[in-house]
Amino acid sequence: MTPELMKKIFAISLTQKKKFKAYAVYNGEQLVFQIIQQIKGLFSDWKDALKEEIETRKKRGFIVLVEERTEHISQHGTQFSFEDVDTETGRVNYYEALDWYFALENMGNLILPAESQHYAIRANRIDIQQDEKGRVKYNINWDSFTGAQRAMLLCCMAALGANPVSSVYLDQYFGGLDGGKPEEEANPYKSFRAITHGFDRKRGLELDEIRKQAFINKGKQQ
Repeated sequence: MTPELMKKIFAISLTQKKKFKAYAVYNGEQLVFQIIQQIKGLFSDWKDALKEEIETRKKRGFIVLVEERTEHISQHGTQFSFEDVDTETGRVNYYEALDWYFALENMGNLILPAESQHYAIRANRIDIQQDEKGRVKYNINWDSFTGAQRAMLLCCMAALGANPVSSVYLDQYFGGLDGGKPEEEANPYKSFRAITHGFDRKRGLELDEIRKQAFINKGKQQ
């Protein structure tokens, strides 16, 4: 992966009492978390600064995912909901995000800074089963995930659950097409569902094998 197309990720989770933002880089193999930081204070204290940071990081080529129940902040980035169901797989985004998280972790490709190790999601605390189609499912109280962990899962989705969608990537992509980059109003990449429409099927099949192997290994350990 060339440096200019390396995925720089800025993820923001605003649905929990303690709100977090995370910064990460995906180089095509490793997802390296740089900072996982709590957003402290009242909404009125940090909303303008956060909006400004989103706009700045978008200009610098970051993929920006925002989990929020309203659109006060997410309208400046790409809104994402873990509760939404993937129309192709019929699985909720929570499942997809955890799939990618554990796939990266199992391969040693999820890198957390020392000061953020306590945010790691532990597989042994999750009841991992299979559904009627043989796919992995996770029995857990989703509300138990902290804002930090949700921000980490957002980074996983930005890295692997969708094609690159930073403004830099779009500039290069549309620059090679007749007519250049479309106007913002007509940009089909505005919604996350539109972004994920071109999901890499080969990568998805490889992940499915990882899921199945993880389930088999878990059974052997019990």
